[in-house]
Amino acid sequence: MSSKANNPTNAIRTSIYIDEGLIKKAEILYGEADVTTFSQFVRKAVESYIDQLLLGNHSPELTKSIRKALADEVKPIAVRLSKALYRYAIELDMLTQVMAYAEIPYDAMDEIRREANQRVARMRGAVDLNVLFQEERYKQILRDLEEDGNG
Repeated sequence: MSSKANNPTNAIRTSIYIDEGLIKKAEILYGEADVTTFSQFVRKAVESYIDQLLLGNHSPELTKSIRKALADEVKPIAVRLSKALYRYAIELDMLTQVMAYAEIPYDAMDEIRREANQRVARMRGAVDLNVLFQEERYKQILRDLEEDGNG
């Protein structure tokens, strides 16, 4: 092993007393720690414990900072989502008015909902009204509506 692995920059040598049982546990887990020396293992353990103490003592401040950072990131997304939901509500209202005008019976809604669910799933959320109007069933509905309007 290189001397740098055992003596990193600014490292000092120190002596500590540790229970024999704790050393045995460390020796058992040493191989799982992704380190090359026992000093690295101990250094990693001490760093981890220090991080744990810092988080424990300062978690309210960190939590507040994290909440603020998340809110700052989420706010623009929430605004866009709110606008999109408003536009969808308008489209839904328009389609409901069209259905009422066409006097589509409420009983037919379950079948229409099932077909819509399948179509949206197949198109992965995209809805193209022009594609829908190309289906023979809807071409017939449009012809019927035209006849009713001209008659």
